Amino acid sequence: MAAQTGQKVFGSGRFYGIPTVSNPTPSQFGVVQNVSLDLKRDIKRLFGQNQLPVDIASGMLSVVGKAQMGTLNARLFNDLMIGGTLSTGQIPFIANETLTITTGSTTATAANGAGFQVDLGIYGSTSGVPLVRVSSTAILTTGQYAVSTAGVYTFSSLDSLTGLKASYLYSTVGGQTVTMSNQPMGKTGGFQAVIALLWGTEKASINLGNCMASDIGYQTVLDDYMKPAFGFEAATDSSDNLGTFSFAEVE
Repeated sequence: MAAQTGQKVFGSGRFYGIPTVSNPTPSQFGVVQNVSLDLKRDIKRLFGQNQLPVDIASGMLSVVGKAQMGTLNARLFNDLMIGGTLSTGQIPFIANETLTITTGSTTATAANGAGFQVDLGIYGSTSGVPLVRVSSTAILTTGQYAVSTAGVYTFSSLDSLTGLKASYLYSTVGGQTVTMSNQPMGKTGGFQAVIALLWGTEKASINLGNCMASDIGYQTVLDDYMKPAFGFEAATDSSDNLGTFSFAEVE
């Protein structure tokens, strides 16, 4: 039997996106789970009086890809998908922080009040019933609270003021934040896609110079990792070339 020819591929490979801007910063997809690239051609059929076509011809050809990863990446999301504004600093969340209210007081300041951003609600100490937020401390009554922009919570003196739990967003240094604005339709998020494939010491690459992101999905799963999926399509570049498909295979 003749030896099998052709290059094999094992594992998820690697995926890189290079935004179509001057002096671009490439984004490497982290913990790649899988990469797919489908070239799909429309087939046009010419029929006569019989069942089978007498001729076939090529219609449109679409090139659609998808890469699934195991990490979140702010630069990738911004540069390849939305073309927004990437800045340093993060807006994390606090869930069910127990507020400390001193004796004789009806107020408590969130631990991260200095960077307070968004109130996510207050739950009562024993019943677990959420309190109702009102606009002013002057109209507070049982089961209600007010909160300032500095993260100062005020409650009614008629309530049990122990074990109250607050949830909120706050700003902090470190991390990155993407601000997404409503942009005009058109050329947004263009990039060059590079798919790297491996079998032992044999390497292959697919390089597509004119791509556009179509979608990115974030889905949480109970008892498993989030694995964001990134979709894109490819077109020809200014030289009317799709790109290169380079293999280690030797005939």
